[in-house]
Amino acid sequence: MQNDRFAFDIAETVLQLDQVQLDKTALRKARQLAETCRQRLRTPQSGNQEGLKLTAREMEIAKLAANRESNKGIAAKLHVSVRTVEGHLYQIFGKLKIVERSELSFALGNVEGGAK
Repeated sequence: MQNDRFAFDIAETVLQLDQVQLDKTALRKARQLAETCRQRLRTPQSGNQEGLKLTAREMEIAKLAANRESNKGIAAKLHVSVRTVEGHLYQIFGKLKIVERSELSFALGNVEGGAK
């Protein structure tokens, strides 16, 4: 798992380089490596699927965040602190195996069986 994360970080770094310096083959390989690692990082490593379910509160916060609501806005709507929202998002990202807020919509679609 740590090796996948390391390889993913390297591939992402290569993709952020000035693309003029890279040939098309190297660029294609970096993209493939990044996508392969992204998929492997999202795949649960153990058979315990039960621990990966989002709580009702996590689902509520995830949906608001996926709809581009800010942490401050989510906190105001739910009457909690911004730090509480950040903590929930940290747990959500770990359970869904995502690293960016922009991936929430896609990940939630998978959790809810494609229904939004």
